Amino acid sequence: MCKHYLFHQHVRLMTILSVLTCVSLFNMPPVAFGQQSSAPATVTIWGWDEKSTVPLLPEFEKTYPDIKINYVTFASDSECMQAFKAAYATGEKLPDIMWLEIQAIGEFLEMDIWERLDAPPYQADPALEFESLHPSIKNAKGELIGLRWDLPISGLAYRRELANIFFGTDEPEALEAMLPTWDAVFAKAVETRKQHGDLFLFASLKDAFRVIDGQNSTPMFDGDTMNFQNTIGRTYERLVAMRDAGLVDALLQWTTEWNASFTQKKHLFYPCPTWFPHFVIESNDPQGKGAWGMMTPPEGGFFWGGTILAIPKQSEEKEAAWKFLRWFLFSQEGGNANKQANGVFIGFKPLYDNPEFASYHSDWFGAQDLGQKWFRDIAPKASPVRPPSKYDAVVSEINNLILQALSEDPNMTLQDALTGFKEELAARLPELRIN
Repeated sequence: MCKHYLFHQHVRLMTILSVLTCVSLFNMPPVAFGQQSSAPATVTIWGWDEKSTVPLLPEFEKTYPDIKINYVTFASDSECMQAFKAAYATGEKLPDIMWLEIQAIGEFLEMDIWERLDAPPYQADPALEFESLHPSIKNAKGELIGLRWDLPISGLAYRRELANIFFGTDEPEALEAMLPTWDAVFAKAVETRKQHGDLFLFASLKDAFRVIDGQNSTPMFDGDTMNFQNTIGRTYERLVAMRDAGLVDALLQWTTEWNASFTQKKHLFYPCPTWFPHFVIESNDPQGKGAWGMMTPPEGGFFWGGTILAIPKQSEEKEAAWKFLRWFLFSQEGGNANKQANGVFIGFKPLYDNPEFASYHSDWFGAQDLGQKWFRDIAPKASPVRPPSKYDAVVSEINNLILQALSEDPNMTLQDALTGFKEELAARLPELRIN
């Protein structure tokens, strides 16, 4: 009897020690998979941004030396996702981890081919990802099928010199108090344009679209019905009004001319998500240190962009793939590595309880703490991500065409734009009902 009692006490003690070991891991979701790799494995990732991943691998391998990453890079996000769809359709081998761009995530969320990460053996807690981002990482059943690489909360970057010309100040808090709405911005900007006809609020209609449409979280689709008037229609009303008032230049976003606009000192505002200072402003305005500021946009913050990483059900290295995802996107180590190497803030919520982690400075923005502006001032009141749809990619293509036409043809009216958009939608998606 004594031996029997001691045996059960030993089992109980070992169970308690095992539990304490698990909960001592830094904010890591409990998993059935082991913490360390017992057998060598190679994880294949398909993506389009090798420069942002491969330099972090030595840090990952310090924790998991037996896991090697084979990063297969594509020229663009669209090429990568087309290759995935082709491989799936023909029964070819799929990667162990797939990068998915937010613009097309609606189509992929509907495909029942992803591991469910909030169920055994993964047990990832969705509460550890920002709730505003949940529509982009959950399927229609509410199941978590991916993790966000980045947290693209967006402010409004501005050139300080031009802010003083337009509004008489370049201090973020003063601008925010003066410009609570877009109507307030337009009223002051129109007056400035009378004296400075070569200055613009935005370099391109697409820049303005990113802000104004991003602030509208109204669902665009309900099944096969499009809520056109309250989404695209509402945004276009403001865009055309801005264009007709001469407040937006005719440049096209992501072109050489648009890149050059960052040094021309003619364009005041640019949408500014967390990835924008490092990847866009610093590279396009090399002499612009101290020339920039960032404010909460009139009518609130928004999200622009984003990448989701998911594990296909066909993966033959699910455990090793999850260990990489968990380290890369669900740990303090991965969060620090992404921030230090790329200026990328991952979507793992517990990290932002640490003021030091949430702090971010760029020489281009002087002494301003961009992290505090994004995460303390903008994020709590930002518009949530609009629920994705399988139609998003087509809508995006048509939107680019119409915005380009509006930029190139000053005689194109609002009604022309709305009619053209609807006609193109009907031609490409005849099953869609448009309200």
